[in-house]
Amino acid sequence: MSEETPKVAEESVTVSVGFKKQNYPITIGLDKTVGDFRLEVEKQTNVPPGLQKLMFKGMLKDDSQTIRTAGFKEGAKLMLIGSTIQEVLSTAEVPVEASSSSSSTQSSEPLSTQLPHKKVIDKGIPDDIMAGILGIHEPLPDVPLFGILNSRGDKVRLTIKLATQEIIISTKASTQKVPFFTVKNVTSQPIKGHEQYHIMSFQMGSGSHWFYWVPAQYVKAISSVILGNDYF
Repeated sequence: MSEETPKVAEESVTVSVGFKKQNYPITIGLDKTVGDFRLEVEKQTNVPPGLQKLMFKGMLKDDSQTIRTAGFKEGAKLMLIGSTIQEVLSTAEVPVEASSSSSSTQSSEPLSTQLPHKKVIDKGIPDDIMAGILGIHEPLPDVPLFGILNSRGDKVRLTIKLATQEIIISTKASTQKVPFFTVKNVTSQPIKGHEQYHIMSFQMGSGSHWFYWVPAQYVKAISSVILGNDYF
């Protein structure tokens, strides 16, 4: 009788997936696919694969790629951005400060010269604004973005919390928390004559949050983190 060839144990790694202030250890075979990995992530977090944005050296996009090819190493850390089905169904509409009219968004005229944006811009550069820098992209700073104005002309502090996947919008009067997944799009445009600063909007289901005098070097990082796109 011929002896059976002993089975070789599949190589595997254990990585950590960060999601909402918790870390989930997940063990996966190196020859499994990213799609297989998403199923394991769902078991731990209840976030369906279709709602997952997995960040590892940028966003993982090719579900047919093997774990080995994706470069997972023992102890590697990933970040998950996403929402459970329950969260999607139960999320109430987030109130918005102002909506831009269709004529405003479709016009080729710079936003900073259009009403109602011009009214805020005409107040001038806030005296305590963060320095804006043209021509470079920087990661988000460790401190909130301050000196920014909202659509009412009130000073705002913006904190982008990747750990809890939310934007914290703070004024003297109130603090509002906006989950990343409620933001459908992030748009921005340089302020005419002050191109080192941008007008930026977080587009929600029924309108937009508008912000003015956002330093240009942070615009790409803000959009990438909130929408879960490739960083740089």
